[in-house]
Amino acid sequence: MSEYDSRAIEKLAVIEVERYFQYSKVVSTYLKDGDKEPFFDGHLYLYASGKRENEHYTGRVAAQVKGENLGEFKDGVYSYPIEMTALKAYLHEGIAYFVVQEVKKKKKLYYKLLTPVELRSLIRDKEGQKSVSVRLKQAYDRDLKKVEVDLLQFERDCKKQVSYADAPIFDFKEWENLGIHQFSIDLTVRDKKISFLQAVTTKPIYLYADMPGGAKIPLGDGPANIALMREVKQPVLVGEREFYDKIKSTIENGMLTIKVGHCFSITLDPSGKKKKASMNIKRDAKMLKDVITEAEFLLALKEKKEIHIGTLTLPIPFPDDNDVTKGIEVYLAAWHKLNDVLDKMHCNKDLDMSMVKKKDEKTIDIIIDTVGEGNELSLKNATIGINNIHLGNLNLWLLVYKSENGKYAVKDFFDHSIGYKAVYKYPEGTLNESIYSWFDREKLLECDNFPYSDVIPSYEALKNENPHIYERGNFFLLELIAAYDRTTDEVKKAVMYKAALEINEWLNNNDAPENKTVHLLNRYQIIKRSPGLNEEQKAELKKIQMENAGDAQIAYGASLLLGDKPATDYHWKRIDKKTQKAYKERMPIYKFHL
Repeated sequence: MSEYDSRAIEKLAVIEVERYFQYSKVVSTYLKDGDKEPFFDGHLYLYASGKRENEHYTGRVAAQVKGENLGEFKDGVYSYPIEMTALKAYLHEGIAYFVVQEVKKKKKLYYKLLTPVELRSLIRDKEGQKSVSVRLKQAYDRDLKKVEVDLLQFERDCKKQVSYADAPIFDFKEWENLGIHQFSIDLTVRDKKISFLQAVTTKPIYLYADMPGGAKIPLGDGPANIALMREVKQPVLVGEREFYDKIKSTIENGMLTIKVGHCFSITLDPSGKKKKASMNIKRDAKMLKDVITEAEFLLALKEKKEIHIGTLTLPIPFPDDNDVTKGIEVYLAAWHKLNDVLDKMHCNKDLDMSMVKKKDEKTIDIIIDTVGEGNELSLKNATIGINNIHLGNLNLWLLVYKSENGKYAVKDFFDHSIGYKAVYKYPEGTLNESIYSWFDREKLLECDNFPYSDVIPSYEALKNENPHIYERGNFFLLELIAAYDRTTDEVKKAVMYKAALEINEWLNNNDAPENKTVHLLNRYQIIKRSPGLNEEQKAELKKIQMENAGDAQIAYGASLLLGDKPATDYHWKRIDKKTQKAYKERMPIYKFHL
């Protein structure tokens, strides 16, 4: 192609851009048709209130226009190569980049608005390349008003970003390190019929970190798609039954989606333009209790074909032949039986059904048949004694023994009817002991059906016949705290934490007065783990530290919890080596040793 032909194509492209904006009251084009500058063809002048008068002038954006003479149009996703040298030239200003496709004198206009932030990202990611393919979108004549809004927004973003064209990219993960506590958006909306929520969720927008002193730093390497989500306390009923007490509400792409549980969502158009709502019905719950609620909810929805969310009533055209509920009644009965058995066994957490394998179905049948319904089994080979059964995410302690009729009984290890007897040798002789004192941190970690609510009653029942019962209860408490420190299971952590506080309170209320300081230190070491000590508690620890300076272990514990390193080091050196070793190996308070 000759230089003349090239210039002719570029000139026709400029004419097409000018034609596109000829009736715009927002955009005034000042473009050169000779392409004499290497990177810029001129500017687009913008007027905020739709009047091309100086008092309404808001700013201008640099523009570049290219033309392509093609055999056929490139519809769909259209990428155009821009030279790296050009991208670097645009970096400190931004560029409105236009490309006109021409096929047999017919033309289509495409454009891309490249802000300094987006240019910075392109240059960084493609450094070393001669050119970068940039995706453009078509500018239809019918979309002139949308393009006008895009240009007004583009001009505002460019003004905010030019100072940061050479700055490093700040990702959202770096907010805390940067001391960012809030961000803002700068949004152009010209149509009064469009709400803020619609505008902010229907197109990508830039986010700016609000820095001390008023500076606004662009976040990320380009505009972000915003979805507004919140959890709303609303009763969800089908018929007379309340299945859920909250919903999740999301506004994205201008549409409102209400999600109920894991299985049902309905999408509505808040503007009312689209009258028909769309529904999504599926079984997506993982945990057993949620699976049961979900199944019953879907069956009720199928029957009633209506849902009540707060004061809103929505008809639901639930198809009778929907595959989601096919065969669900059969499974539901089995899920109920399994859930009842696990509740009976004091399971500390729910069963994750996604982790249950095909081979586990036999185990489930056995547990329901024996622990649940009390039946005995005829087995050829059985492991007599304690069996730690792995089921999905659960480890269940069961007791297997042979009954007089030759069959095998399988029971929850903690079944009260078994009548365990435990004894412990003390200096004065053998005394009855709680079976829970047998559980150290390792056993507590591997058992998901440990009945924490039975611990205090088991010790309480022995307080009149075993004078060491509070001492033994405190040992169990320390093992429980140590198990809490080692588990990564948040559900189990919550159960252990609650039990630890309750046992500590029982000890503090019932043990001899001279042991109250030890129990108080244990209470504060629990609280220090979560949520942390407040100023009043720290003051009380300081008092303990000062009043018990002569007791090396008490003073050490108080100093440790206060984070007082000099005092901790001093009192630690006063403790004998044998006791130091015990602290290091078994005492959970040593976790805080500085």
